[in-house]
Amino acid sequence: KARAAAAFAQSLRSQSASLRAPRLRPPRGRSMIRAAAARTLTRGVAGSAPPTPLLTPTTATTVALATTTATCNISTRALHLRGLASAGATARRGSNTAAGSPHRTLVSGIGIGAPRPQQQTRTQPHQQRPHLQQPSNAMAKSTAKRPRSDAARVAGASATDAAAATPNGGGAATAALASGMLEYINYAWTPYHAVEEGSRRLLKAGFQHISETGAWADLKPGGKYFFTRNYSTLVAFAVGQKFKPGNGFYMVGAHTDSPCLKLKPVTKSVKAGWHLVNVETYGGGLWSTWFDRDLGIAGRVLVRSKGDDGVERIVHRLVKVDRPLLRIPMLAIHLNRTINTDGFKFNTQTNLAPVLATAAKAQLGLDAKADPPAAAGSEAAKHHAQLLDLLATELGIAVSDIVDFELNLCDVQPGVLGGINSEFVFVGRLDNLCMSYLALQSLADACAGDNALAEETGVRAIALFDHEEVGSDSAQGAGSPVMRDTITRVARVLSGGEADAPERSLRNSFLVSADMAHALHPNYQVWSALVWNRGRGHAPELASSPEKMAKGL
Repeated sequence: KARAAAAFAQSLRSQSASLRAPRLRPPRGRSMIRAAAARTLTRGVAGSAPPTPLLTPTTATTVALATTTATCNISTRALHLRGLASAGATARRGSNTAAGSPHRTLVSGIGIGAPRPQQQTRTQPHQQRPHLQQPSNAMAKSTAKRPRSDAARVAGASATDAAAATPNGGGAATAALASGMLEYINYAWTPYHAVEEGSRRLLKAGFQHISETGAWADLKPGGKYFFTRNYSTLVAFAVGQKFKPGNGFYMVGAHTDSPCLKLKPVTKSVKAGWHLVNVETYGGGLWSTWFDRDLGIAGRVLVRSKGDDGVERIVHRLVKVDRPLLRIPMLAIHLNRTINTDGFKFNTQTNLAPVLATAAKAQLGLDAKADPPAAAGSEAAKHHAQLLDLLATELGIAVSDIVDFELNLCDVQPGVLGGINSEFVFVGRLDNLCMSYLALQSLADACAGDNALAEETGVRAIALFDHEEVGSDSAQGAGSPVMRDTITRVARVLSGGEADAPERSLRNSFLVSADMAHALHPNYQVWSALVWNRGRGHAPELASSPEKMAKGL
């Protein structure tokens, strides 16, 4: 405050000297606040050398268009490729830890996948591409790579364009990293899909799937393992060949969930002849950005299934309908004239219900899948028949086999590389699938090869948790005993049962929490400067100058 007041006083003295009457009037009220805040955007005080702007026109062209919130909502997010390149350079230098700023110096790796194809035209932007997950007992058999989706091909083609544009000679590696991340995020609409894709990549990298309900007696130095909890949390670890009882675990933690809209237990709603779907908010999202979007659905469905032994069990199956099924319509400007002056105000319980269909088609007898009469409290009374039939069709089962489901809404527009130099990553769910991907690929790359663990004395591990957006206190969240259970079981087996081995390993271990961070927003410089250390010049600037970019900073 004193700094801003001194700068403001100096401004008044300078204006008085000019003898221009209009400038002698000091700003009042909010104008005074804005004037004082604007002064904090420059380094230096009255009487010192000319201040240096925090954001110059040169750097404005290369700054990432990060939003002022860390929540990764449906609205397009931007990530500068220099952050990815810096992370990749850290890993390439052989660093096994993720020290420093979480938005740039995290351990990272280069994406796995087919060579980047040539540019292809997306003639059908919303083709139906359902992806189903097999039951857990078939996970080890599901190692075949899925065909690349249209979104993945778009990401690959954009990465090709970005390769030449990335400075410091790291274009190919950075483009491959960005392409792999986009392919991962575009598929991982839900935590279940993120864990499924992570499991597939780990299996391809030679990791062995183990179960928390099974014995871990076969763990050995040099082995690579992973397990899942609730199909939404994934833990993977690789044991060094020189591991000794009591040695530590070196871990990177991230999370698989992002703010979204989830279907309620009772989704059926009919208003004014419209079939709506009841949804609820999950996490801290910018919910106004969900209006007027083409929305698909994805998640898991609990299904009755008979095994080879003829016993009926309930298994979980993943479903992803990548085409516009739902839309949350915005109220027309003619009915909300004050929206641009008073702001967009809405009720999440009454105004945020997406449209599924109209009742007119059913009333005319044109829809064979229209809602039939149902007894109160029955499953048929909870959901629209069209929705249940869609899920059954996608899974190849009968509607009567559906027991329950947990489904999210997601924008069907795929993430891409953008900007005139293809230097930005435009995609949702960066918080925190970006770090999930980097952790996965870093572990896979660091453990590739027969001698990768030959000199390792500890255990390299990653943990991708669920439910970070709502407190992490669930059975599969970071606040659960999942990591302590992992360290305890591994340390006990590898020590041959030494009583205090788990406790010694715990004391010698560390975990880096890898999440997204904020950067200076070019359209909100005053606010960004006030938030970041009260304008003292510490706001994170991405690619702030050609000189720094040339040095990889």
